[in-house]
Amino acid sequence: MRRGAARIVLAVLTIALLVLIWVMSDQPADRSDDMSLGVGRYIGRVFMSGFDKLDEAEQTGYAQKIDPTVRKTAHFAEYFLLGLLLCGDAHAWRLEGAAGVVLPVAFGVLCAAIDELHQLFVPGRAGMWQDVLLDSAGVAAGCAFMLFVVFLLRKHKKKKKDPVAG
Repeated sequence: MRRGAARIVLAVLTIALLVLIWVMSDQPADRSDDMSLGVGRYIGRVFMSGFDKLDEAEQTGYAQKIDPTVRKTAHFAEYFLLGLLLCGDAHAWRLEGAAGVVLPVAFGVLCAAIDELHQLFVPGRAGMWQDVLLDSAGVAAGCAFMLFVVFLLRKHKKKKKDPVAG
């Protein structure tokens, strides 16, 4: 893919993810709870034999038991993906060295802080500094993973140019 096309695709994906994060954070507590418990029930169906034989209260109990893990994993995962995209954006725009890492991570941390601040104004939701830390860790991990992928791709490209130097 040409660099110009990559810039557009990455920008669109980054903006789409930021919109999705905003929309998810804008869900009132009851909707957010229903969505999260729905994921917990799905996990139960997939990983727990006999889950469908449980009555509704037992299924809900299982989903509630794993709900904190589901929520924290979702936080980390969405911001991991944001870190991937932001570092991809930086790479596509040829931001090298510290700027190619610090700017995407700083922007991701800012997004996490704004997201939690936003939740203070959503009925039943709470902005939590712990979630800002978790989201920030996700951004940093996503960015680190992207940098590792770029490193491997560059190493592979260099090896293809000069197979003897490998």
